[in-house]
Amino acid sequence: MTTSETFDGNYFYSGVYTYLLLLEMETLTEMINKFSITSYDKDTSHWVDVTYINHPHSFYVRPTLYRKYMQELQASTGSLIDPLDMHVGKIVIYKSEILKIYVRGQVIRMNAEINGITCDIQALDHGCLDKAVPLKQMYKPVIDSYNLPPLAIHCQLSECYPIGRKWDDKSIDAMKCYVGTEQAKVIIKDKKLDILTVELINSCPDDIATLLVKTDYASLGFDFVNNRLSSSSENKNMHYIYKKFKVGDKLWVRVQSGKALDSFFVCAVEDYKPYLQEKKNFTLSYKALNEKIRPEDIEAGLPVAVLTEDQRYYERAVIKQFTSSQDKYVVQYVDSGNIVTAHFNCMKPLLPYHYTRPALAIYCSIDKESVQDTGLQKLLHPGYDFIIEIKKVGDKHNSPNIVQIMPILST
Repeated sequence: MTTSETFDGNYFYSGVYTYLLLLEMETLTEMINKFSITSYDKDTSHWVDVTYINHPHSFYVRPTLYRKYMQELQASTGSLIDPLDMHVGKIVIYKSEILKIYVRGQVIRMNAEINGITCDIQALDHGCLDKAVPLKQMYKPVIDSYNLPPLAIHCQLSECYPIGRKWDDKSIDAMKCYVGTEQAKVIIKDKKLDILTVELINSCPDDIATLLVKTDYASLGFDFVNNRLSSSSENKNMHYIYKKFKVGDKLWVRVQSGKALDSFFVCAVEDYKPYLQEKKNFTLSYKALNEKIRPEDIEAGLPVAVLTEDQRYYERAVIKQFTSSQDKYVVQYVDSGNIVTAHFNCMKPLLPYHYTRPALAIYCSIDKESVQDTGLQKLLHPGYDFIIEIKKVGDKHNSPNIVQIMPILST
């Protein structure tokens, strides 16, 4: 070794820096393996930076303890990626048009364009997806992090839902405003393979989901803040949950209501006895409840508890429409499917925890070709049971599931 080689400061410090950096990366790898999405435990809390927001049911966070590693992870060598070395799965440093910074990303798709190859790239430590990134914006990373998992964790807010079928721009902008750029805390409520359901808290007076609900940018969840939001005015933003099915599902069911094969309601046999017991408890709760619905809160779609015509039970229901009488409304029982007319004085606001049980009644119709089958028509009596197979999935109680009926053969 020559003297110049021995005392070359740049060479020496570069070697030390690289060595220390590798040690840090080993520490980071060990740390991330401990905090992967599958190891977050329910009811634990973590300090995070919110790195990217699609909408309240799709956003990304990164634990604050990773902050000190970001500069090294996002550093490039300054050398462009060789086009011959490009492939799906490649880790690159690229300029994100969404984030306006250079970040670590993984190529998830390559596109052949007139002016050359472009790539769709996932920002591993932020969560966003940049499309059609040109090769001239991709560089080799200083650190080979191919085996390092993404630092950004995919999350959704618990206990809040869009008003309507999807999140609108105003709701998304409101969430971004409330989240800001400060650090936040997530409390894990549930976890699946690819997403965590969380409560998100920062310096705002309420958690982010509650804030969105209170400012009318989201609707309320099913078992949400039982004591904080219980008046009927908040029930406008609450909704029932319905069982989800897929084509090919087979269920043993009993008839709940309906006299026509193109519009009838059934329920799973296994759910019926628990429903009867719950019905008794439900009735006791609402007979003792003094709270009443305010006239100004009455509107189509409002969930309510309704005293039945024989005045024996209360049933969960939803207001369908107004009648010519000022004090009577058409309501539908969500556990039987029956549609009746109820007097205003027979209705009470539904308590939040009575949204947690899915609607019992399953809305069904058979295919048009079989509607005139008199043999099947005889089965449409409350309490009769048979097997159904889902042929086409419906929409809750708005449009029926198209089903095939298979009578149970006696042995």
